[in-house]
Amino acid sequence: MGRWLIPRPYRLLYEGHRKLPALFWFEDARVLHNTIRRLKPRRCFEIGTWLGGGSTLVIARALRQNGFGKIHTIEVERPTYEHAVHSYQQLLPAAAARRVSLRRLPRRVPRLDRSRGRRRFLRP
Repeated sequence: MGRWLIPRPYRLLYEGHRKLPALFWFEDARVLHNTIRRLKPRRCFEIGTWLGGGSTLVIARALRQNGFGKIHTIEVERPTYEHAVHSYQQLLPAAAARRVSLRRLPRRVPRLDRSRGRRRFLRP
């Protein structure tokens, strides 16, 4: 399919980034992008960065186009976190990079549901 057949606003979503493997389907990226543009959230929260691309890049781009908002993304695995940091530095334009906050969580994360009164931990 020729890239000229894809409307300009969606080309990046279809093509992804030259330095990243395809991470998800074009239609998924388009729906995610359009949802962020339409709902105009001030904060987005992403659990798991994988390798620092895909959905984070789509969300950051939509937030930049909205003119406000920030995506907070977290990762547990140290090598994945380090790869994501490198990817964001290389792939995100400065205007979009200001909208991304990446944090690494400790290996043991307390569960959000503490209804039983005991401390439980999520383990990968």
